[in-house]
This record gives sequence, C-alpha cells and structure tokens, in this order.
Amino acid sequence: MGSASERITQYLSVGGLFNPDLMEHGKVRDLLIDCRTELDAAHRRIATLEMLRPHWAQGYTSDSIAAQTATAALAQLWGLLEVDNQTDAMAAIRRLWDQADGG
Repeated sequence: MGSASERITQYLSVGGLFNPDLMEHGKVRDLLIDCRTELDAAHRRIATLEMLRPHWAQGYTSDSIAAQTATAALAQLWGLLEVDNQTDAMAAIRRLWDQADGG
C-alpha cells in the first residue's frame, strides 16, 4: 500500500475519475482517513519547522523577506527617533520612557 497520494492516483487512473462507483466505499473511506492523517502530520511538521525559525521571521515565506521587512521597520523607527544605530535607538526609547513615566 503506497502513500495516500499514490493511492488517489491509482484510483483515478482505473476509472475513479469518471466512474466513482467503481471503487468500494470502504476503500474510499479508508483512503480519506489516511489522507486526513497525512495532512495532519504535514501540518504538524510545518508548524514545528515554523517554530524553529527566528521569531522575527515567522509567518514569512523566506528569511530574506522577513529580514528585509524587519530592516525596513527598524529604519522607520530609527527615523522617528532621529538615530542611526540600535544603541542610540535604545537610549532614545529609554529617554522617552522616562519622560512618560514622569522622570
């Protein structure tokens, strides 16, 4: 017995595409259950791999797109803070925090 995909291809190639009644209902049920199992496993693998990516890259199709997006966001924040590096950005944020806190 092959993968669910192979079994679907087999089913369609022997007439299931044009005459689904050629397949026994129990076999169709088993095939659907196996498809669901394989899809669930694939979703779990994808979720696990996504969790292994850096937090800032999660949800993007590639790390390079995520990095470009993160860099663009940082550049905008630095522009608002009127700084040109992370150290100065953190100092500016601390000053703003202290001002908001009444200090």
